[in-house]
Amino acid sequence: MRLTRFGTVFLALSSILLATVGFADAAPQMAAVLVEGRTYDQAHDTGHIDWSGPVGYVYVTHRDFTSLPPEEGGESCSSGCEEWVTRIGNGGLVSGSFARFVSFFEVMVGFTHDSSVGSATVRACSSVATSDLYLGSGGGLPGFVSLYLAVPAGCRSWSLSASGGYVDFRSVDVTYVAIPPTFSLTPSRTPTAVPTLTSTPSATLTLTSTPTPTNTPTFTSTPTATSTHTSTPSPTNTPTPTFTPTNTATPTFTPTPTFTPTNTPLPTPTPLPPVISGQVICDEWGDAGWCRGNETLELTASDPQGFEVTISGDLNGFPFTCGAACSLPLPEGIGMANYLATSAGGQAAGGSSSWQRDDTPPAIAVILPPVDGRNGWHVSEVALSASAEDAISGLELLEGTVDEAPTRVPFPIRLTDGNHSVLIHARDMAGNEVTLSEKIRVDTTPPVSEFTSHADGEVVQGNVNLAGSLEDAMSGSASGEVSLDGGMTWQTVSLSDRGAWSHAWNTAGLQNGEYKLLVHGWDQAGNASDNNSITLAVDNHPPGISV
Repeated sequence: MRLTRFGTVFLALSSILLATVGFADAAPQMAAVLVEGRTYDQAHDTGHIDWSGPVGYVYVTHRDFTSLPPEEGGESCSSGCEEWVTRIGNGGLVSGSFARFVSFFEVMVGFTHDSSVGSATVRACSSVATSDLYLGSGGGLPGFVSLYLAVPAGCRSWSLSASGGYVDFRSVDVTYVAIPPTFSLTPSRTPTAVPTLTSTPSATLTLTSTPTPTNTPTFTSTPTATSTHTSTPSPTNTPTPTFTPTNTATPTFTPTPTFTPTNTPLPTPTPLPPVISGQVICDEWGDAGWCRGNETLELTASDPQGFEVTISGDLNGFPFTCGAACSLPLPEGIGMANYLATSAGGQAAGGSSSWQRDDTPPAIAVILPPVDGRNGWHVSEVALSASAEDAISGLELLEGTVDEAPTRVPFPIRLTDGNHSVLIHARDMAGNEVTLSEKIRVDTTPPVSEFTSHADGEVVQGNVNLAGSLEDAMSGSASGEVSLDGGMTWQTVSLSDRGAWSHAWNTAGLQNGEYKLLVHGWDQAGNASDNNSITLAVDNHPPGISV
């Protein structure tokens, strides 16, 4: 199979997926170990695949005159090419484990133009590869592609999950790490000091020889009368002594060492001091080296000679004592810990550690003017101020947002008409944040009152139904009054939820003439409207006739 690598994900185009033609539920299978080589998802007796969520089998049809790779058991097919694959529904997951350590792992997943398909995520411990399987409505051939990743050392598990839609996968494959050879270590010979001896052999050699002549010399001379003849005897044979050596020496070896061993006693070792370590542990780190969660000082000590060890010290001046190991909770603030490990052998060693802990957010104080209207409404502009303090790490920022605005603004914040929601944000140097919410209602605009039932100067008689409106766009209208005698006396009007008012005026007992009518009202915040007036002419008596 030809593989193409993109980053840490390898893609290998295999057969073409055209249509899904069937679906069957798949029950969880018994887990076994993965074997080396290609392992189909259908072959549960040779692979370890567990199900979680919506998982089942579907038939997929391949394009005519295509074939699967040989390692997947495929053969050339002219038409009607189909096979079972596994479909993982949205949110489903399949997982497994490796028989031993592996170096690479791949899953064959199906790309398609079907918009219902989702994204496939394959994991092997910390190694993760994700691919969106939707090809869109444009070009690109559907088909199965290898989602391929490197497996971290020591990892023995894998999983494949679907998100945003279904995922079809056909097989999984692994590349196992070679089993290392087993070595039998044989110790080499141990050097041993062997003295070198030299010997000088001493021998006494005694030789005894007895000469034995083998011939006796003969001398011959002839005397002559007339001359004198001197003869020199010539031996006809020279006696040769014969020596028979007798070795009576006995060799004697006297070993003489070339070195003289000297036994020098070792000096008495000086006892070693104990070893102590201190480590500051925080379960939630903040900004600038501050701990925002729980923080402890972990102390451990030991003695090289095996003596018992005790630890003593102080946390910001407060003493403590513990055994060879202890965990000390650290208070808020900036602090210094001093500690000393003392062994039963009389030796000691010390150290120190510093910490800074702040898990308390700043304290916020909101400064608002008193409410000067009714029902919690301010009837004048509001200047909202805030202050914050942090006694441990210090204050970093103090800002506010109004009515969910995207930007934060400094204080003071000025508020005009409106039903406002203000958030006050404060953060300290350690990163602790706090948000306070304030609801502030401001209505500085009075309502508007008017007559709507009659026009100014209109003639009326009998029972007159007066009507009008009292409008307030912010807090809403609350109540209204009408005066039928020019403002000397006032009567309450009936007021609807929408600010429409009405009042019945009986003019039967009144003298004919002009009457000035006034109306005014209040909104929910307590703002009073101006007086609105009209003049109506009452005419209840017919004209007199003179005869």
